[in-house]
Amino acid sequence: MPDASTLPVSSNLQIRWSDQTTQGDRFHIGIYGWYKTGKTVYAARLKRALLCNCDPEGTLPLRNLGIRVPVVDCKHFRDVEAVVDQLKAHPEWGLDTVIVDSVTWLSEALKDDLGIGPQAKIHLWGYFLDAFKRLWKKLYANQINSVWICHAAAEDAAVSAAGGSASQRVVAPKIPGQSGA
Repeated sequence: MPDASTLPVSSNLQIRWSDQTTQGDRFHIGIYGWYKTGKTVYAARLKRALLCNCDPEGTLPLRNLGIRVPVVDCKHFRDVEAVVDQLKAHPEWGLDTVIVDSVTWLSEALKDDLGIGPQAKIHLWGYFLDAFKRLWKKLYANQINSVWICHAAAEDAAVSAAGGSASQRVVAPKIPGQSGA
């Protein structure tokens, strides 16, 4: 498990390590927070990581800050699965961590791939959950670390203020004591 004292921590993020997230010396981490709070910047500083960019806005903040991390643009769920397959096939690359940025956008890509609209019927969500479970098992079986970046739910006005639209909002519980601004 990474030593939290060696990782840069943004004042906007609360990081807690748990022994329950480890698999030997492997880790699976979720970073949850509002848009534009430094989740990607934080994760991209991990060594031996590859960033699966599912965000249409791309990785401009990383380039602006001079953070160098290999990036693969993933427009489809299967693109992320292919990245995991390639990491397993090429240990000489020295990469052992996949950063999914973000689960929010990957979910949208999967809905498109499955032909599920934003107002999907509940019986279709089984396909959605099965795909994520398949990806998680592949990461686990191949001993690849994972970092899952997730956007917090926000009021439509807060999402719009960040340059997004109400259709980009994710339904997730709000954390007590945090505001969407």
